[in-house]
Amino acid sequence: MNPVIRNFVDGVIARPRWVGMFAALAAGYILLTIFTYSQNIEQTLWNLPPGANATDREVVANQLRAELPVRCAFLPFRLLIGWAAISLVLFNVCKSFAPAGIIRFRQVFAIQIAAEMIPLLGSFGAAVYALATDSPHFETIPFNLTAIIDPHRSAVLHTLLGSFNLVQLFYVAFLGYGISRLCNFGKAKAMLIVLSVWAVSIWCNALMMQYVAQEMHLPL
Repeated sequence: MNPVIRNFVDGVIARPRWVGMFAALAAGYILLTIFTYSQNIEQTLWNLPPGANATDREVVANQLRAELPVRCAFLPFRLLIGWAAISLVLFNVCKSFAPAGIIRFRQVFAIQIAAEMIPLLGSFGAAVYALATDSPHFETIPFNLTAIIDPHRSAVLHTLLGSFNLVQLFYVAFLGYGISRLCNFGKAKAMLIVLSVWAVSIWCNALMMQYVAQEMHLPL
């Protein structure tokens, strides 16, 4: 592993100060939400029922615009809860294989927060790429498995397949490396644990996307 990455991971493990990293991530995701919100509204309006007239579209658009401050205000709490849940599962799985007392939840959480910087950068890149290419799926990272289905067929399936991309590969690799350094696991064992937890989180994200798709009138 690159010495810079190794030293960074070892520093996170030795000093698991996650608050500053989380604040930077939350600010980044709020900026991303604002940056892509107009496209979100356009996509929602495009998928309204055929019977919706101009007045209906204007009402929906105004309602979505009014919701933006609330969405941004609650986004850090949603991120914190989601990442803490993943870290808690990862911590308990690792704890069952590691010697007693070798790891702390705070360390696992700090590694998780550090790893989340990778998807954030990927999401910004995807948004810029989509705007440059007029792609309807600005939230999806390029170089993924979505090419095997019709992009308008299913918002949930599109999101699920979009999770298998190069950015997520780097994310899982970084997280696996961090767990191997923290718990003194072999790389194969650490990767197997991380991949299992990651798969569960992706499935939960797909279920959440199903709810969002229903609320925003996107095809399921």
